[in-house]
This record gives sequence, structure tokens and C-alpha cells, in this order.
Amino acid sequence: MANEHRKEVSKRQLLLAGIGLVAVLVLLYVGTNWLEKSQQLPGDAPYEAYIPSDAVEVDGRHYLPRNDVLSLLLYGMVPGEGGQPDRVTFAHLMIIDHEKESICYLPLSELLQGKTVTPDQLKEKALEWLPLSRVDFVIGAQANNVRALLQLAADISADVLEDGQAMAIPEDPAMQMLQLIRLAAHMQNADEKDLLQLMNALEEHLITDMATGRMVNELWKSRKYLFQGERGLCPEMQGHIQDMLNLFWRPLE
Repeated sequence: MANEHRKEVSKRQLLLAGIGLVAVLVLLYVGTNWLEKSQQLPGDAPYEAYIPSDAVEVDGRHYLPRNDVLSLLLYGMVPGEGGQPDRVTFAHLMIIDHEKESICYLPLSELLQGKTVTPDQLKEKALEWLPLSRVDFVIGAQANNVRALLQLAADISADVLEDGQAMAIPEDPAMQMLQLIRLAAHMQNADEKDLLQLMNALEEHLITDMATGRMVNELWKSRKYLFQGERGLCPEMQGHIQDMLNLFWRPLE
């Protein structure tokens, strides 16, 4: 009986020792976690990549807007008659890329065919037709005045045009509008004051939300940029999502 009693006591002691060891391990684990949390600074949280609010996500990848690109929505319009609204007849999205030192344009005139789009609706329509594109400023004029404006600009700038030669004027009003805005590129002997004088003369004929000073600065800065692609058409002229990403956005590193 005594031996059995001793065996029973030993079993109980072993069981209590095991329970005690488990309790010690649990206390050590809890204490370590508490110590780690107590050393964590206020506001610390598990690391998550910061995504700026102006980023867009396409196919699981984030993109940020390019700040070295300026987009100008150029258009011509005809006044409405008999109570009808003014109507846009042609439009281009002109993109000045300061990083690549180049200029190209996306023609929108085909998208206008069969549609009545007013100047006030044009920006919204352009962004609808070209998702993920951007319109920084709008510059328009009466379509039947664009040629006369270009000729006026050429006359004003005759003494500072490249090689002093008369500037060829294209027949297409849409191309005339592009050339009007890009006149600074032909003013090789000019300075910024000459361009400011020219834009001041044209200001009353243009419909724009772009300040004259900003227009002069941008056109002067880009006066030596070359047109991209064939006839200045943007390589990304199809208006696909990836094309617009290439033009207006950069991947978030």
C-alpha cells in the first residue's frame, strides 16, 4: 500500500510540474507580446504601400498623372442660327510633352461627325471619347475666322518668322488652328515679347480658359519641340486605355 501511495504522489507531482511548465511558457509568450506592443510607437501600424489620391489603378497596377505634359483642346465652332446653339466643327487634343520635348495631337473631328456638340460640352465629350486622357486648357475660335487669324498672326510676325519667309497656310481649318497655336515654332528670330505681342493681338478672337501669360510661357518653352509621328499625329492615336496611360500617366514605383 505504501508503494502504491508513493507512486500516486509521484504522478500527481509530475502532473503539477507539467501544468506549471505550460503556465510558465504561456506567461512568457504573453509577456513577450506585451513588451513588443508596449515598445511600438503611437500611430505605428503594419506597413502598407502609400497610394496617392490622384492615382488610378489599371489591371492591378497604379499610375500617377504626368506633370510634365500639357494638353490643349483646340476647336473651331460656328455660331448657332435661329436660336440653335453654337456647334463645334473640328477639334484636336494637342499634347506638349516637356520631358520628350515633342508635340503631337489626337484628332477628334471624326468623332464629331453626325453629332451636335456645343463648345461647353466639348471638354466632357473629349474625356468621354478618350478615357484616362486629360484636358488642361481649351482654346477655340470661330471656324471661318481661323484662316484670317493665322494670316493676321503671320503678318504681325513677318519680320521674325524663320528666314523672313512667308508662312505657308494649310487649307484644312483644323491644321490652321494647330499652326496658329504653334506659330512660336516659326518665330526663330523672335523673343518672348514678340510672342506676347502676337497673343495679345489674337486674344479677343480666341475663346479660352488659359491666361495669355501662361499660353505665351508654354508656347515659348516648346517652340523648338518637334512634332511626333506622321504629320504630328500621336503614336497613341487609337485612344485605347494603354495609349492614354502612355501619354498622360506614369507607373507608380
